[in-house]
Amino acid sequence: MRITTSFSIFLATLLTASCLLNAQPTGLSAPANGAVVPILTVPQHEFLLQPREERVRRFAEAEPRLALSKIGGTPEPLILRWDLQDTLPGGMTVAIEELDEHNQPHPAPYLNITMLPGNLGCEIRNFKPGTTYRWGVGSDQAEMLNTFRAADTPPRMMKVGDILNFRDAGGWKTLDGKRVRQGLVYRSAAYAPTKENCDWLVNRLGLKMELDLRRPEDALPSPPTGYLNVSGADYAHIVEEWGRQQCNSALRLFFDRANYPILVHCAVGQDRTGTIIFIINALLGVSEENLLRDWEATAFTFHHPQYTHESHLNKLIKVFDHYPGETLRERVEQYVFSLGFTPENLETLRNILLEK
Repeated sequence: MRITTSFSIFLATLLTASCLLNAQPTGLSAPANGAVVPILTVPQHEFLLQPREERVRRFAEAEPRLALSKIGGTPEPLILRWDLQDTLPGGMTVAIEELDEHNQPHPAPYLNITMLPGNLGCEIRNFKPGTTYRWGVGSDQAEMLNTFRAADTPPRMMKVGDILNFRDAGGWKTLDGKRVRQGLVYRSAAYAPTKENCDWLVNRLGLKMELDLRRPEDALPSPPTGYLNVSGADYAHIVEEWGRQQCNSALRLFFDRANYPILVHCAVGQDRTGTIIFIINALLGVSEENLLRDWEATAFTFHHPQYTHESHLNKLIKVFDHYPGETLRERVEQYVFSLGFTPENLETLRNILLEK
């Protein structure tokens, strides 16, 4: 049996497979209708669920830190499977859509889809935490729609071309019960502007602006989107005069709705990128524990044992201890106000990045 399969994403993210074999689906076999499916791999999830003391220890010790870097920074794939009969005419269409809180369908071009051998299923990554999807298979159009829900377990790791350490900065719950919107701020390591990567960034994720925090000599010569190069400051350096100026330039980007979606990156996406994302999510009300988890997730991709909580991240947190406020969020606010921003700026940020 010879089967050729080609697929492209269009309309409601339809994956169209043209088969030389006439085939008609007789059922959707996996996942079960209404299932909750994992989006993190088991090792990723197990590490992030550990108490802070254990995560800090694994960061600081050589062998556990090396083991973290072998986990990998790509998300857990979901396998969609269906049964086929070789009797009826017609090609095959597989459709998958995102459902909003009102059960209305929306396109999901951000999904990374790969057909499995034999045309009996497909592998999908990049689901949004806590989001419901529906899918179906049909001869001329998708039928027999089932639903599943992506587990509510940020961070949202993503497979985007060959860009390393790529993830959504959103998805986290805030201390007042809201959620940081997904699909508006992404973070990653530096990337090669290949055709595949640029197609992902521009056409699949709809990027409007790229914030490159590397030195000017490392800047992209021909970026695929709007582009701002700021030689970023990290950790304790954000209180130095040059660091304050650079933080001001970088943060200003987030107070204008026209700039979204935004990709933030430096070299590996941990220090300069991690500092800016830490500040943004702290302003939105993400808990300190989850701010730490988001920073720690880079260890799944890169092995940099010299970067620990004590040597780096704690120095960022101590910066904010010099500003007034009972909570970390309030102290970060005061730091941002010291850069010249206003409560109105923060209200704009929260209106853009927090779900209602």
